[in-house]
Amino acid sequence: SVAAPEDGVYLAGSFKDPADAYSSAVIWHDDGSAVERIDLTDGTASNASANDGFAGADAVYACGYVCQNGSNVQNAVWWRIDPDGTVAQTLLASGTQNIIAKAIRVSGSDVYVVGDDWNATGIMGVLWTNGSESFLTASSNFAAANGLALFGNYRYIAGTYDDNYNALN
Repeated sequence: SVAAPEDGVYLAGSFKDPADAYSSAVIWHDDGSAVERIDLTDGTASNASANDGFAGADAVYACGYVCQNGSNVQNAVWWRIDPDGTVAQTLLASGTQNIIAKAIRVSGSDVYVVGDDWNATGIMGVLWTNGSESFLTASSNFAAANGLALFGNYRYIAGTYDDNYNALN
């Protein structure tokens, strides 16, 4: 994902340094004169990826996943990158199945994140508002929340829904 505020372009993704055991979640920042890689994780303990970025008035935000303790289970997180380069990570959800944050937007002091919560009977679309989780669909469906836009007091969520999906097949 790409965010383009006045101070350049930000791109969210992952980076695998050959010296590290795992991939790191990163943001690349191009200010027009140079490209800087901002590491959100260090690549030494588990895989991680940033799926979306948003440039707010006071910080840059990103969301994605981290795998805990070398496992392959993805846990939803968001990061705040302050102007001084300080990175703060917030865990949104963790479990025994993948929970992935896919899009982030900020309005004032409110942080909105959408993503997917995988479980034994399906995949549910999720909206987190300031860390509080709200499921967008029933657990027996396939639903993926992939995009998010804010307009006034409204939140618009884009994604996929299939009420005939059966995860046990």
